[in-house]
Amino acid sequence: MNTILVLNNYDIRSFAEDRPGFPDQFFYGVNYLHKRGDRIVALGEKRNRLLRMIEEINRGLRLHIPLGDLSQQWNILPELGSADLIYCPCDSVAQSLCYMRAVGLIKIPIVCLAHHPPLRGRAAFLRRPFVRLALQGVSAFPSLSRTVASQINLLAGSQLSSALPWGPDLNYYPPYRPGRGGVITAGRTGRDFVTFGRAASRTSTPVTIICPSRYVTAEFKEFNSNVTVFANPDELHFTYSELIEMYSLNHAIAIPMTEAPGLCGLSSLLDALGMGRAVIMTRNPSIDIDIEAEGIGFAVAPGDMEGWRRAIQFIKDNPDEADAMGYRARRFAEERCNSRLFAESLMGIVDRVLEGGSPSI
Repeated sequence: MNTILVLNNYDIRSFAEDRPGFPDQFFYGVNYLHKRGDRIVALGEKRNRLLRMIEEINRGLRLHIPLGDLSQQWNILPELGSADLIYCPCDSVAQSLCYMRAVGLIKIPIVCLAHHPPLRGRAAFLRRPFVRLALQGVSAFPSLSRTVASQINLLAGSQLSSALPWGPDLNYYPPYRPGRGGVITAGRTGRDFVTFGRAASRTSTPVTIICPSRYVTAEFKEFNSNVTVFANPDELHFTYSELIEMYSLNHAIAIPMTEAPGLCGLSSLLDALGMGRAVIMTRNPSIDIDIEAEGIGFAVAPGDMEGWRRAIQFIKDNPDEADAMGYRARRFAEERCNSRLFAESLMGIVDRVLEGGSPSI
């Protein structure tokens, strides 16, 4: 039995429950490691005031040094002596541990999962030496995107990363059934609800927008009566299970994004695959799934209102084809992209790292 320390950007200690309140893809394989017999140590967010102050000061500097979540990393130090491996489903929480391992202060291997490019944000070039040092401390760095993996390998000067396709929990979502009409969108990050709402207002398709109230601007007043908006100050107004039920009432799930959104929107795409719903999504080269090539929906250029209008109206005018797209989406998830396949690949990486071999997928 291996002891694996888990650091993440949210508390995932409910991984041991048989039926969590949300799909298990958000455990990033931790629940499968637990089921196979590994001892998982996932600490909660016990915050340290001094370390939090250091983080805030650091964020205010032009040279923003990637430090990660200092409190989590501090809290996990007493566990290092009895652990075999550190796993970070969110790579941005553990940079300080990676520095320590790079200079020999930590001996056990570290596996990180990359969600975003290693260098981004203002003054990114100034952080390049720190990112390279952190990469020296990582044993394996699989990524949710081929694009991100190639950027990591370029900085690392080695094949440290490769794509690890992320997929939905097929046991969580209801079995495939045809839609009942309409298009729905929900999200919190990088969304372009204005272009989407304006385009939808030029169609006869029933459309639902679920978003935080910060997205509701004066432009929303231009939307026609076929567009229904649910807004809430912080969250998405509905629980995850309620949101899934609303998805089931529609033929298609829309994911309208701003330009260059990174991997934002990927979790909504997984919902569409798990639900078996047609997809209309802003084209995003960082996301590996080609929805048009797979026959599961439409990719629209950023800000292309006419493209959104055509795609939204198509769903209303062609319900049989929308159902066929949804069916293909579910089959794609069942055969090629789901949380079980993700976890199997992750466990293979973990085992090879523990054995001292190549971590390549």
